[in-house]
Amino acid sequence: MRSVAAIERQGRDALRRALLVVSVATLVGAAGCKTTPFASQEKITHLNVITFPRALDLDGRPGPDGISIKVYASAKENPKPVPIRKGTLEVLMFDGVFQRQGPPPPVLKRFTVAPEELRRAEFTAKIGTGYQLSLPWGTNLPTQHIMSVATRYTDPDGKVATSRPSSIAVLAR
Repeated sequence: MRSVAAIERQGRDALRRALLVVSVATLVGAAGCKTTPFASQEKITHLNVITFPRALDLDGRPGPDGISIKVYASAKENPKPVPIRKGTLEVLMFDGVFQRQGPPPPVLKRFTVAPEELRRAEFTAKIGTGYQLSLPWGTNLPTQHIMSVATRYTDPDGKVATSRPSSIAVLAR
């Protein structure tokens, strides 16, 4: 069993890597790369998810009860994240950590977010369009000290784009 300090260090390292990706994307966008004015009509090829490294207290009662994530959708011909205007975004919370060789941990909670709902969570940054989501796990309490979250987008034609899973420490206060 790993120590709390090791879990927190892993979360900080993951956040640093995600911020580096965002910084590089900003530099690439600022370098004059081609952007398409009709980004919302582009085919989304993959998703990037940035998580807060620890579970959060969303309801104001002591103890963690949810997570906060930012989701960015990418299209092949556009260096900046693009808006999701069609299709469906799913966010999956897993009870545990993904292991390279093993099966995924059990699904703790699944959220399905339609484009109309995403518009309320949408923000525009220098790197492009993203979505800030705060998601409670409700009565499906995690049993592990670390949980994972991943996103999946299904376009109207049925094509699927996914993110890599990201780990989040679940620590009681």
